[in-house]
Amino acid sequence: MSGTRQQRHAANAGDRLKHALLANVAQRLGAGRMPWSYAETHAGAGAYATPRATELRAALAAAPPLRAMRTDPGATYARALRRWWRPAAAHRSGLYPGSPPIALLVGRFSRAQFCEAEPRSARRLERILAELRSDSPALDAVEMTVHAGSFVRRVDRLLPLGGARFLLADPYCYDPEASSAAGGRIGRRHLAALAAAGSRARDCLLAVFTSRRPGEDAARSPAERRASAERHAPAERGAPTEQLLRDLRAAAPQARVRGFRAAGTPHGVVLGGWGAGARRVAALPAEEEWTRSWLARPPVCLDVREVGP
Repeated sequence: MSGTRQQRHAANAGDRLKHALLANVAQRLGAGRMPWSYAETHAGAGAYATPRATELRAALAAAPPLRAMRTDPGATYARALRRWWRPAAAHRSGLYPGSPPIALLVGRFSRAQFCEAEPRSARRLERILAELRSDSPALDAVEMTVHAGSFVRRVDRLLPLGGARFLLADPYCYDPEASSAAGGRIGRRHLAALAAAGSRARDCLLAVFTSRRPGEDAARSPAERRASAERHAPAERGAPTEQLLRDLRAAAPQARVRGFRAAGTPHGVVLGGWGAGARRVAALPAEEEWTRSWLARPPVCLDVREVGP
C-alpha cells in the first residue's frame, strides 16, 4: 500500500480492530517460557499524522484506569496507546502508532522482522523503531530488522522451522485471485504459502487483515465513496472476512482459526494458530465481551463481531 493510502486510513475502524486483537494476542505470548519472534508482511511507516489520533486520545482520557480494565478485551490496546502517548513523548500527540510499535510495546519478543515494499515508508519505520528503542529499555534485547521490499520471497525466513513465531499479514485487501502482492493485496496462493510455513513451525500464530474489495478504492471523492458503500448491504460488507476465514481453514485444516470484523465496515482479521498459537487463538475474547469494552463506547464505537462458527 502506498504511504499516502496508509496515512489516509490510519486509526480507522480497521486499524482499531486489528490493533486491539494484535495487542490482546501479543501480551498473551509472554506468559510461556518459549520466547516468541514477531514478523509483519506489510509493516507500513510506523506512525501516522491523523485527526483520529486526537479522537482516540480523548477516548482514552475518558476510559477507566488500567487497573479497573482487567476484564476489558481492549485493555492491552489501551496500555499500548498510553505508553505511546505518555507525557514525555509530547511530539507524538498527533501521531497514531502503526502495528510495529503496538506489538513491541505490549509483547515480549526475542526478534522482530518487518517487511515494507514502499521505500520511504521503510525508512520512516526504521526511524520510528530507533526512537522507540531509545526510550524503551526493554527493547534493547530485541533484534529488529526492516526489510525494504516484498515479503513474498522471505516467507520461509519470516517463519523458519523451530521456535515460536507470530506473523501479521497486513495487506490492504485479501483478493483470492491475486497472483502478485502488488497494490497491498494477497491472494490464495500467498495465504497457502503462509499457512504451509506456519504449519512447519513448532508453535505459530498467523493474523491476516483484510479490507475493501479489489477496485472499490477507485472511488476517490467522498460522494463516490458513500455511493460505493451504499451499494453493498451491511451483511455483504463482512464478505471479505468470511471468504478469508473459509480459505485459511481450507489451507490450514489442522490450525485453530477464528475471524473478527468491525460491523458496518469491510474490515476484518482472521487468526490461525498451531501448537501454543492455537491456544492463544482459542483464548481470544468472544463477541459479547467486546460489547463491554471502552472501545464500544463513544466516540470510538467499535462494534466487534465474530465471523463464522
